[in-house]
Amino acid sequence: MLIYLDAIYFRIRENGQVQNKAIYTVYGIDAQGERAILDILIGQGDGEGAKEWGRLLEKIRSRGVQDVLFFSVDGLEGFSEAILEVFPHSIVQRCIVHMIRTYLKFVASKDFKAISQDLRRIYTADDEDAALNALGQFGQKWDGKYPEISQKWLNNWDELAAFFAYNPAIRRLIYTTNAVEGLHRHMRKVTKTKGAFTNDKALLKILCLNLVRNPKSWKRSVFNWTEIHRGLAREFGDRFTKHVNQHTIIS
Repeated sequence: MLIYLDAIYFRIRENGQVQNKAIYTVYGIDAQGERAILDILIGQGDGEGAKEWGRLLEKIRSRGVQDVLFFSVDGLEGFSEAILEVFPHSIVQRCIVHMIRTYLKFVASKDFKAISQDLRRIYTADDEDAALNALGQFGQKWDGKYPEISQKWLNNWDELAAFFAYNPAIRRLIYTTNAVEGLHRHMRKVTKTKGAFTNDKALLKILCLNLVRNPKSWKRSVFNWTEIHRGLAREFGDRFTKHVNQHTIIS
């Protein structure tokens, strides 16, 4: 029912030089509330790109993932366009936590706590109207000192506010990419003693073997799935029921 997309970087030797390469992770939840790693792919460039994600999503679709309800992603430029080109009926939710982290880095330490609290009033609002009202109040209070924060939220509002259309249980599931970031922390842990990997194959081997041998680190049922299931059935009706019967990933 949900797919989290995120990338993590590792150092790999190539042509006698050490490069930072992105590992693209597709981490999904199926219609029974079970988590699954759909794919892990090493990018060909030295940075994360929306086009690379588009190619990976095409690969996922060709393997049988025909419908996805939600994608939870970070703020990579062109991400939504790449997703919707492959899965045009999906809902893209931009990670709220990423958005907050990005702009808190530029906030003076004396304002950090107050801004964090005011941003929290936006994404914990009861509905979208209340959230917009909280964003307006945030702008009135902080635009004089940090005008880029409220403007960025407004510019990306459609993707940031997508989760307000659903019940609290579904909101908690889709509003952040923390789930795949947790998976990435585990991947970092098992490679922390390594410097640069000799090649792409060596990195993929250690990652995949560890994930297969330690499924408890990533393969577990979603908390409160009964309530989430009920909400999805109500919101998506036959579309959700179809995938429950087929037992396919539809995140």
